[in-house]
Amino acid sequence: MTWTTKPPFGTRLDMNNQLNIGLNGLWIFNEESGDKVYDLSGYTNTGILTNMAFPPTTTSGWNPPNGIKFDGIDDFIKISTLQNILNNNLEGTISARINISSSKDHAIFAYTNILDGNTNMDFFINTENRLVFVFRNDTSTSGAEFYTISTNAILSLYTDYMVTVVSNGTYTKLYINGVEQTTTISGINNGKWFGNMNPTTYSTFIGKFERLSGSIQFLKGSINEVRIWNRGLFTNELETLNTTPYGMFIEEEPICDFPICDFTLS
Repeated sequence: MTWTTKPPFGTRLDMNNQLNIGLNGLWIFNEESGDKVYDLSGYTNTGILTNMAFPPTTTSGWNPPNGIKFDGIDDFIKISTLQNILNNNLEGTISARINISSSKDHAIFAYTNILDGNTNMDFFINTENRLVFVFRNDTSTSGAEFYTISTNAILSLYTDYMVTVVSNGTYTKLYINGVEQTTTISGINNGKWFGNMNPTTYSTFIGKFERLSGSIQFLKGSINEVRIWNRGLFTNELETLNTTPYGMFIEEEPICDFPICDFTLS
């Protein structure tokens, strides 16, 4: 038996499930109230809801069971400690369930150098509604400072998608609903991933991208969940995640009550 719907807050992960190997961040937004979203992976990467509407409106705030609505103006979630875990990893996976409601730049997950404003990672949907992943190449090659990969496929508005970027340290691939996409690539992929982060100078966000001149790419729509791994997931794992997203949880009554809960891995 597996969960066919989003499990309630306090439900434990099944540590025998392969999809929990290398899991470093898991936010499924099942708190349904308050200004914090808790990392269920066990690494306590708590996120803070910023500029969200309390109580929620039709465009901003909690939207159970469909996660959180972002107004596209100034809503975002800040993750304070993620970079301390993933620093120096040369591979990883980011996956999210999203639904956008306009054609604009929508940041899904990004981290930014807060000292000089340079991007080190930006996973977003662009104005053409294509899925894009950018990371700083950190090389001296002229014109190759950033590596960019984008899907040829265009996402529809008001449609639920599971979007994923995977890097194994050699290649980077994009997936939509567990299916690998044909992509357009620019720049040079030197295998960097989280490996060029400095935990003291970078900030991590869900729903926006930040630069020195100000914040941009505020997502308009909803995000139902975000998952981060320190390894590149295989295609069959992404297929499983797309069809049974909550199979990684034990089917049981929650072991604790919101907001007090211990998600320490065991």
